[in-house]
Amino acid sequence: MVTMSAGSIATRVNERLPNLPAGAGEIGSGNILANIAADIINDVVNWTQDTALTSTNIEPKYQNVLINATCAYALASKSSLGVGFNVTLGEFHVDRGESSPEGRVAQFYADQANRSLKMLGRSVPWKAAFY
Repeated sequence: MVTMSAGSIATRVNERLPNLPAGAGEIGSGNILANIAADIINDVVNWTQDTALTSTNIEPKYQNVLINATCAYALASKSSLGVGFNVTLGEFHVDRGESSPEGRVAQFYADQANRSLKMLGRSVPWKAAFY
């Protein structure tokens, strides 16, 4: 795999979720998905402390995390259209009361993103304190 951009992530999400509403201003439009991916990139940078990761330079090791997390976020956002389901991605949680097939798919993508993120590892900055 080669490096990708946030727009490439949006394209891959649309390939995986072809039934997302894709009109102007809707969750499946390329620009909105690219913006969601860019927001998730910031979260991954905060998690890994890898400042080389940008919305225009996504290395292969980050691509699955971003694609799966963007899929989960897109499906969770679609819940505002009245689709009922529950989904959890890290500390992010959407509770719509019932479990639908679409909700199970959203949770699947969130679980995959969480697994991939944990495999990347977490860099915790620390400083020594001398008293």
